[in-house]
Amino acid sequence: MMLNIFWFYSMCTNVLSTREYSGIIRSISFMNDLLYLLNSTLKNNEIRLYAITIRSIKERYPVSSIIKRHKFISDIIELSLREDQIVVRGLLKLAKVLRIISQRSPLNVLFTLCNPSEKFKNMLSKNRSKNIFVIDGVRGYTYVRKFFTKIRKFAHYAIYLSHDFGSEYYSSSLLTKKICEIEKELCSNVDLVIASSSRDALKYHEIYEVPLNKIVVYPNVYLP
Repeated sequence: MMLNIFWFYSMCTNVLSTREYSGIIRSISFMNDLLYLLNSTLKNNEIRLYAITIRSIKERYPVSSIIKRHKFISDIIELSLREDQIVVRGLLKLAKVLRIISQRSPLNVLFTLCNPSEKFKNMLSKNRSKNIFVIDGVRGYTYVRKFFTKIRKFAHYAIYLSHDFGSEYYSSSLLTKKICEIEKELCSNVDLVIASSSRDALKYHEIYEVPLNKIVVYPNVYLP
């Protein structure tokens, strides 16, 4: 039996190869633990993990070198940003350089819409009853949000790996309501929410009304 895990990363492909701290460490730690758990419980099953990322428009490491470095990844599927999003994100980057907006502005989250590739859709449809989705952070959801309901039917199980309670991370109070709306929608579209602390777990339950039996606490990872 083949089990496919589709891991929706929140950033571009080259992040897998260039960053080794913060949320990336937490993601890799949870990924290793999840794979160990599945391999231990599902005997004689082949597990493949596919990283779903935003295609980087900058020079980056070749996909093959990233897969070689992160041996648990079977393949990387890159989704292209919509053309209108590329223009907007370019303007946002300029605004950050000029310090017009904060580095933690939620605008980056709201303008990351991608188009689903044919390769991605074909892979999902082939093995729909044995697919697991892992949504890595709020940003791992926003770029597929517009077509997530269409692809959700291809996953037997969906997990939201939270790194922070969404609205508390970003600097702008004007847009936190929108972030909360998106994160609440995400929580309703998955089977399990992985909170980074007991405090966050309580917030998901009280503010988003996520049932407690749907929340698991997986603490943040700190390197020695």
